[in-house]
Amino acid sequence: MHSSSSLLTRGRLCALLIGASPLLIGQTSAVGHVTGTVARPDGSPAVGQAILVETPRGARELRTDEKGQFRLPNLVPGKVVVKVHAAGMMDFRSEVLVMVNQTTALAIRLKPQASTTVEVVAINSSVPLNTTDLDQSKTGFTTTMEQIDNLPIPLTTTTDRLSQTLLLVPGTNTGYAYHGASNLAYNVDGVDTTDSNYGQAITQLNNDLLDQVQVMTGGVSAKYGRFDGALVAVTTRSGSNAFEGSMRMVLSNPKWQGLGKTPELYKALGISMTRSADATTTIQSYTFLGPILKDRLFFSLGYQTYSPEQKTYGKTGGFVFSGLPYVASLSEERKDAKLDWIVDTANRISFQWNASETRSENRFNNLGNPSTLETLSGLKREKRGYYSVGWTSQLTSSLLLDLKYNDAYYKSGGPGTGSTGGALVPTWKDMTTSTLFDNGTFSSEPEERHQKVFSLGVTWFAHGMGEHQVEAGVQGYEYTLESAALDFPSGYLISFNGFVPGASTPALANRVMAVQNAALTSLVWQVPVHGKSNTKNKAVYLNDTWTLDKHLSFNLGLRYDGFTSDTTPENNHYSASALAPRLAVNVDLAGDKRHVVSFTAAEYASQILQSNLAGASVTKTPITRTYLYVGTGGANQGLGTDALTSTGAINWAAWGKSAGVTGQANPVTTQDPIQNRTTFVDPNLKAPRTRELTLGYRHEIPQQAFSATLVRRWMDRFVDDIWYGDGIAPGRAKIIISNDPDGKRDYYGLELTYRNNAIEHVSFGGNLTWSRSLGNDSAVTGGQANNFGNGISRDRLAPQGPTASFDRPFILHADATYQNTLGQGRYNFSLLGSYFSRQISSCPWGTANTPANLVAQGYAATYRKFFPELGVLHQPEYFTLDLQIGYEHPIAGKAKAFGKVNILNILNYMPTTSIQYYGTAYAGPYVPFTLYDGKGVVNQPARSFSFDLGIRF
Repeated sequence: MHSSSSLLTRGRLCALLIGASPLLIGQTSAVGHVTGTVARPDGSPAVGQAILVETPRGARELRTDEKGQFRLPNLVPGKVVVKVHAAGMMDFRSEVLVMVNQTTALAIRLKPQASTTVEVVAINSSVPLNTTDLDQSKTGFTTTMEQIDNLPIPLTTTTDRLSQTLLLVPGTNTGYAYHGASNLAYNVDGVDTTDSNYGQAITQLNNDLLDQVQVMTGGVSAKYGRFDGALVAVTTRSGSNAFEGSMRMVLSNPKWQGLGKTPELYKALGISMTRSADATTTIQSYTFLGPILKDRLFFSLGYQTYSPEQKTYGKTGGFVFSGLPYVASLSEERKDAKLDWIVDTANRISFQWNASETRSENRFNNLGNPSTLETLSGLKREKRGYYSVGWTSQLTSSLLLDLKYNDAYYKSGGPGTGSTGGALVPTWKDMTTSTLFDNGTFSSEPEERHQKVFSLGVTWFAHGMGEHQVEAGVQGYEYTLESAALDFPSGYLISFNGFVPGASTPALANRVMAVQNAALTSLVWQVPVHGKSNTKNKAVYLNDTWTLDKHLSFNLGLRYDGFTSDTTPENNHYSASALAPRLAVNVDLAGDKRHVVSFTAAEYASQILQSNLAGASVTKTPITRTYLYVGTGGANQGLGTDALTSTGAINWAAWGKSAGVTGQANPVTTQDPIQNRTTFVDPNLKAPRTRELTLGYRHEIPQQAFSATLVRRWMDRFVDDIWYGDGIAPGRAKIIISNDPDGKRDYYGLELTYRNNAIEHVSFGGNLTWSRSLGNDSAVTGGQANNFGNGISRDRLAPQGPTASFDRPFILHADATYQNTLGQGRYNFSLLGSYFSRQISSCPWGTANTPANLVAQGYAATYRKFFPELGVLHQPEYFTLDLQIGYEHPIAGKAKAFGKVNILNILNYMPTTSIQYYGTAYAGPYVPFTLYDGKGVVNQPARSFSFDLGIRF
């Protein structure tokens, strides 16, 4: 990450910046603090000294107290200038970068004025060193999107810069798992945007409105909860007294992607290869920020889309008749708006709104091969976003108040979505080729999720045996999910036995109906079950950041979470509570913030994801009735024209249980998810638990930082399906969703980070993680650990050992940036490289038959049998090296034009692996799309290019 920071002097030094360090501040709203002390030349407090802070939203004045201390709370993240002017003393001026969730502390000592007035300009940490707090024992990563923009991390239609940045955090693997856990918490400007269904982000943000990113992976304040992996805190840009904005276009084209060594693989497998289509996609991003009322009311706006919509071309499955060409498309819009009202120096009110819509058409396949446009998936529409209202107030000089309410949502389905055959047209499926006719297998049943959050927090600065920053508050979360499921637009699926010999069209008269043969011909009628789940979490927290003296500080915290959940119509219910203590000790060896040793002990209670309870929900399982084809015995007996009436409706005289027993009321089988329930939720379900110890050392001097952290984690209380044979009735097992009694996961890690911004024009650094993740929890072994009672050894169902997908021992990220002027403009070269050691894929396994006595109790007939004694299977090691070249040039006034080229995988390195393709094992270069081989495949495409063009003002 690049930075340019320097100490500029005119004349001799007249004020000395003794130290500046960030402290953890757990505001709900996305703000930071600046605090400090002012001392006279003899070291005594400068009582009543005037302090001027110039922010982009106006100036603020205050005076030091009887101890020479000052405090500026609730500042919008960004650069501010702190000035001190004292009679007979040299002036002091320092530019400070206010970071979200942190307090920057300044210690200023004045010096007598020289013969002429001289001002010192101290640019203090104007660009972060990607470290976490020196006075807190946090582990993680802090950066600005300005830094990210100067690295080869391109914006694409499938990934954005934020998600790619999260993969660079020490302690993660190639996915979004931190310290062996993947349940994350996402905060955008203090708004909780975590989807409680999956534990991931529910929002999509305009990349050019992003400002700062902070990822906290350990030693986190008690203010934050409901996660076990990491807290991701993002701030977006706020308006100021100056109008500013940007226009950016990101151009990419699959035709520009290299082929690498893939033709060798295609040739060896006998596959004909077609070059990618020549289709340029342009992502467009626009931002506009500024004042509505100077010093009082500010706005920021953002819009992002891509044009033309992303398209791929295909052909319907021509298994029986000639296929038809079709176009699959993807388009997206993202909209953002924010208002900041500075009511007065003590009060700020904010409003935010975010909305995005993704439209994908004909991009999915399910339950068969489409034959016509009507049998494709049709339109899938997803809407997501949030709105929030917040108020921050400085009630007294030592007491702050923070109120926030937000609603984050997700919506999909609804009118106009799904397969386009029609709501009254049955779907037909040829059993001989699995080809679909007349209609598809995607319905328009809607789904809607909401996460509403209310929080009230206070921060109290107190004196007594040192300095205390005490945070306390209450938080209320309510997550609702309303949905239903239907596999076919009409609710009907007719399976038939191919076509009459010589048929040239798929007309009904050419479709063969096998009489009373369920394997070849059947009718399925589905009726959706609409349901709702409601999950609530009430939390109370208390956290004290206690600085005893310049050598010793503590963080003492305790958090209580109470969880309840109810669903209808199933009437599932659980109630759980958890206490999560937090302790951190920081020892500043010399008292100058240069050598700091830290220790933390913490416990985290993760939220119970709604997706973990999906097996007990009936809303995803429609009422399903199955009928045999009996026929009417007329001229159309055994043909498709007998299955329907002349109006296209189901001919119930031809369908039923057996000959003479026909009609809608006479199905062969009925599966009612309410009446036939086998899965229930344990009312005493507990929140998954993570316990953590860390020991760290950090060394920071101006423009350089190094840290080393040891991390040890214990994870248990995983949510799993527990099976009980004969639990419903003889031969029918009962399933209880509960905590896995024996599932555990251990994480060991060593994280090294380094950043150097001291060399003129150059910035370089990175991080190295050595880690192991070991366990036997069911989540990473196919979810079968508790599916057979005590009848099968857990060593064969979920063996203890490396945790698949989480165990990659070595990961290295390194970057370097060079920036300099060229003419009136500025250019940059940057490299970003990563190395990933081999990752555990799984133990060798095979499908085994379940013992007959267990099958008789209702357990599954087969299971995945693991053989840990045979070792483990790996995904291969690999590395990436990416390059960015950029140039920015002024064009008029404040406006600057910029251009960047990002080249990913510049060495075109594509690792060799073993591919199993239609039963044939092949050892050769990796193909740039995932093929399952039982041993794992690295999804690393060949060299690719993208171009950024735009204007900033």
